[in-house]
Formats: sequence, C-alpha cells, structure tokens
Amino acid sequence: MADHLEARIRARELLPGSRLPCERELAMEYGVSLGTVRKVAAELRKRHLICTLPAKGTYVL
Repeated sequence: MADHLEARIRARELLPGSRLPCERELAMEYGVSLGTVRKVAAELRKRHLICTLPAKGTYVL
C-alpha cells in the first residue's frame, strides 16, 4: 500500500498540497485495517511524501 500510494504521488495522480482521504476511506479502498493505514502513513512521512497536520488532515508534500 505504501509503495502504491508513493507511485500515485510520484505520477502526480496525487498532487502536492492535496489532502489524502481519511484513514477510514483509505482502509476501505485498500481493504486493510486502520492500524495498517496508520503504519503506511508513518512510512510515507518517513519518506517525506506526506505530512499530517493535527485536526486538519494529511497532505501530499
């Protein structure tokens, strides 16, 4: 899932500054648990591809 989202970001399917869907939506889209979505988000933050702003959402860098 992390590699797929990274590919979407690099292909500019998800543009810088755009907001990612919420955790529940991503979990449903990929058929995974919320815990998995959170782990993937942490990995994408480590790769400097996304940032999460408290009470605002997660955005593509």
